[in-house]
Formats: sequence, structure tokens, C-alpha cells
Amino acid sequence: MEGVDTGRRPPDYVLLGAVMALVGIGAVMVFSSSFYSAQTVQQDPFFYLRREVAWIGLGVASMLAALAVEPHRWARALPWLFPAGVGLLLIVLRPIPGIVDPINGATRWIDLGPFLLQPSEFAKPLVVLFAANFLARKSHRLRHLTEVTLPLTAVVAFVAFLIYKQPNFSTAALIAATAGLMLFVAEVPLTHLALLAAGGLPALYYLAFAHGYRARRLSAAWWDPLRDAQGASFQVAQALYGIGSGGWLGVGLGSGKQKLGWLPYEFTDMIFAVIAEELGFVGALTVLLLFAVVFWRGLRIAAEAPDRFTQLVAFGLTSMLALQTILNIAVVTASLPPTGIPLPFITYGGSSMIANMGMVGILLAISRLPPRSAQAGGLAAGAAFTPPPGAGGQPAPPLRPRDAGTAGSRGPLPPRGYAPPARPESGPSRAGRRSAARRSSRWEPRASRPE
Repeated sequence: MEGVDTGRRPPDYVLLGAVMALVGIGAVMVFSSSFYSAQTVQQDPFFYLRREVAWIGLGVASMLAALAVEPHRWARALPWLFPAGVGLLLIVLRPIPGIVDPINGATRWIDLGPFLLQPSEFAKPLVVLFAANFLARKSHRLRHLTEVTLPLTAVVAFVAFLIYKQPNFSTAALIAATAGLMLFVAEVPLTHLALLAAGGLPALYYLAFAHGYRARRLSAAWWDPLRDAQGASFQVAQALYGIGSGGWLGVGLGSGKQKLGWLPYEFTDMIFAVIAEELGFVGALTVLLLFAVVFWRGLRIAAEAPDRFTQLVAFGLTSMLALQTILNIAVVTASLPPTGIPLPFITYGGSSMIANMGMVGILLAISRLPPRSAQAGGLAAGAAFTPPPGAGGQPAPPLRPRDAGTAGSRGPLPPRGYAPPARPESGPSRAGRRSAARRSSRWEPRASRPE
């Protein structure tokens, strides 16, 4: 309808531009880092590039689909979305010939023919949506440990445990850390968070070293990555060799040596080492700055979100992407023990690209809502499922005759020059009346009655 202001804004084009720049850099670097392996294994140097372009197309479609969905609809879809995600995680717990086949000793993927579906990638945004929905509904009960903190922690721990059993420790830890940050931002009492940390850190330590290969990674590949460069720390050592040889401007796009059979997972988890080798410090810094722009815009969207649900969703998705980026780069640079986690928007892979671009689409959809500063009443705790007028694509309802003065008033504006009648002088205050009553109740000797 012409002339109607729906209250919606254009999406955050700065966020969109930064993400698409990272996707473009990722496509170029996937080809640069994979053509040798593609030629050697697949006899086609463009094999992985064609698949990556297909994943990017599906990712853009996922982003546009999420952008078209009003953000509050995700909360209404959770009763069937979340169980479906948990069901996919249960499917990959055990190998199923032809459907769930182990790859490198892990059962993380469902074979759909031309596409390997990784349920844990889609579990990440689902956990964020579930936690945001739960915390928004319980915003008036945040101080109750048994009603908010413990139930949410139990659900997140269950999902993280299913992912850990694949095994996929890094993604499980990523989901747990993101949920913890969301609890903190939702203003759950610090005593609750301290209690979770007291019980969670020992469990995290045990799970991290429950398998012997993780202990070997910690001792050999983290404390001294060059001590056993031909053994347990071979992957990290080769990554460091590539980063060190890049210098300021790199050896040139396509001219890196580590991808020629030396660096494992050169176009997946370790692709940042190839970027640093071929594009140098300047190229690596450019990638980091683009990620910083993505995180800055995501946090700004969260700060301007119109209600508690969308605010927590935006913060949780941004935190998920930020923690995943930090973890990947920390592993590549030997700042953390080696673990397998992709670099968002850059690493080769279908499930990761589709899930991450869908998360960006949700952020863009939230950025279109009227900012919180424009909402009367600010961040309403009970507004988790009620979009503000005009936020869902519908115009704001017309004012009723009794509200014709100002929105939210109790009647029309008084005529010009109107002065309210003077209030009558008030009598004694309640405290004064009580004091007078106490004085009158005291015993005093009666005067004798006259004869």
C-alpha cells in the first residue's frame, strides 16, 4: 500500500559486503590450495572449485531465504526444528553402511549422494535460537537457578555431548561456550555462571584428554610444535613453515609450496596457512579485518534489536562466528592444540557454507527491524514473540479516536490554554494520623464529673 511506512529498514549492507568479500576470497583460495590435490586425486584441477561454487550458490540461497523470514517466526518453528536437528545428531552416532560411513575415524556426515550433510553445522544456529527463545520467555525468572540456568544448561550439554561422541570435541566446546556467553549477556546471576564453571571446567578437562591422541596433540603439537615436526605435530609445523615463508606480501597467489603435499587439510581446516603463505601478512591482515567488520556489525545489530529474543539471537550468532574464527586461526598458528574446525566463509565445505550463510541471513533480517531506540518502552522482556508494529511487514494499526492525541496517551490532548484545577489541600499524612491516634489512646486521668 502506497504511503504506508512499514517500519522496516534496508538490510545491513556493510555486513553483507564484508561477508561476500570473505566468500570471494575463500573461493579463490580454495582453488589455489586445492588444484594440486584435485589434479593428483581426481585428475581434474577444477574439481573442488566447481563444488565450492555450488556450495556458495546454495549458501547464498540459504542467506536469502533466511533474510525473507521474519525473525520471530524462527521461535514459532522451534518446536519442530530443534527436535529435527537433534534427530540428525542421533543418526550419526553409529555407522550405517551407505548412509553414515566413518571418515578419518569420525561419523559426522550423512551421505546424501552428491552431498555430505554434517548435522553439527546446523545444530549451531539451532542451539542459539533455542537458547534465545528460552531466555526471552524466562527473562522475569533469571534469578531462579532451577527454572532457567540448569534446564538450559542441560539441553545444551545434551546437544554438545551428541556432537562430542562423533567425535567432534571442537564444535561441542564451541556450542557450550556460545551458550555461556548468551547466559552472561542475558544477565543471569554471576553466582549461577560460577557454579556452571566450577562443574563444567573439570568435565571439559576430562573430555579433552579422555582420548590419548588429544593428550599427544597437547604435549607435542602445542607446547613445542617443532619438537616432533615429523610426528604428532607435523600438521602444525607445516602450517607454521607456510606462515613464516609468506613474509609481508607473500610468495604470490598460486605459488605456495606447502599445499604441494606437505600441509594436510590445506583447503579445509588449514587454509589460513595457505593465505598467509601466498598473500603474506598484508593478505592475512585483510582477511582478519573483514572478519572484524562482520563481528562489529553483528554486535551492532544485536545492540539495536527491538526485543530480547532478536537481541539474543543476533548476539549468539555473532559470538558463534567469532569464536569459530578465533579457534581456527589459533589452531593454525599453534596458539591452541590442533582440532578440526572450519574457517567461516572461506574453508571448503557445503554444510559449513550453507549454515554460516543462513546465520548471516538471520542477522540481516534482524537488521531490517526498527531499532530498539525507536521502540516505545525499550527492550521488553515479554516481547519475544510479538514483533513491534510494522516489523512483520504489516503497517502499524491506526490510532483509535481516544488515542488521537499521542501514541500511548489516555485520551485526546487538552485544548490550548487549559489549566488543571487546583488540587485541594491535603490533610494530615498517614504517619501524622497514626501519631495522633497513638496520642489519643494514651491513658490520662479523667476530670471529676461536676456534681
